[in-house]
Amino acid sequence: DIINFNLDNFSNYNYRSEGTTMNSDFLMITVGTFDSPAEATAYLKIFDPMKEIRGATEANLSVFVISRDNLLKFKDDRNIERYRIFYNKTYSPSR
Repeated sequence: DIINFNLDNFSNYNYRSEGTTMNSDFLMITVGTFDSPAEATAYLKIFDPMKEIRGATEANLSVFVISRDNLLKFKDDRNIERYRIFYNKTYSPSR
């Protein structure tokens, strides 16, 4: 699970993971806090959700780096597709 992943790979950091049920079809798992976008991106490059999240193979997963401000907006909106469009438009590697 994510806690063990963090202990095994990032024991010098105090990353916190939290699961929040957003609706009957959507569980949001957050990990943080990171000191910078680069630190979050480095974490994401190592993290394999298919390996670290139980039941991931049966789930429709979306993995994002998200700022604290955008996370608050996302929690209010709860529209994963709208956030995916924003994320891909704003943070696309081709930008």
